[in-house]
Amino acid sequence: MKKITLVSLLLFAFSAAKAQVWIEAGLKGFFGTTVPYNSNNFNDGLSSLKLTPDYGYGAKLAINFGESNGLTIDGILSQTKAKYQYDLPGTVEGNHTLNWRNIDVYPMYRHYYERSFIEIGPKLSFLNSMKSTNVLGTNAGVKSNFNDFNYGASFGFGGFLVGSDYFSLSFNCRIDYQISDFVSEKGKTANYMIPFRTYSDYASTHPITGRVGLELSIPIGGVAQANCGRRVFFMGGGR
Repeated sequence: MKKITLVSLLLFAFSAAKAQVWIEAGLKGFFGTTVPYNSNNFNDGLSSLKLTPDYGYGAKLAINFGESNGLTIDGILSQTKAKYQYDLPGTVEGNHTLNWRNIDVYPMYRHYYERSFIEIGPKLSFLNSMKSTNVLGTNAGVKSNFNDFNYGASFGFGGFLVGSDYFSLSFNCRIDYQISDFVSEKGKTANYMIPFRTYSDYASTHPITGRVGLELSIPIGGVAQANCGRRVFFMGGGR
């Protein structure tokens, strides 16, 4: 497997070195929902997760090699919500809602084909804020129950809608899976994600996010092969 990966990287580097290279910058916006998957919560007949909308927005920087390959890095500020409805013995029906904000970084490989693309890469999440709302009110002091840094994987696809030599607008769909446990050691003892429920065995929490969005890209420069063999830098569009 290591030999195959090394050969693939060498072939990619060789093709990139011979290909026209151009750089793009852009703005992005996403809309979707997140399911913080926890096997205890999903198998619990006394509580249920209600799907709620979330969103993210940010910027991207891309380096494209020829017509087919590219590397992008996105910085996305995400607003996410998880709402649980519970009905515990001896209590009335209630709601427990978590609202958090992440700074998500996506280093992605993209493969282009005609007017569409697929992408894959890691997702690095930095927890910015967290608050909890329930029958006792709103509490912003719950961030320590969750890990400040999390990592996962992302897969996406999209296609170009309109464009010219100077800009392009495309749609982008992404599915993210968080590999690391969202809940910290402190949160484990406090029974998060639902602090009103106690389980005999601990189960980790792995958020799954599905989103669709738009991406506006503007070429800011590139490197092309001149007739004499030199590589020259050019600005703007007109790849």
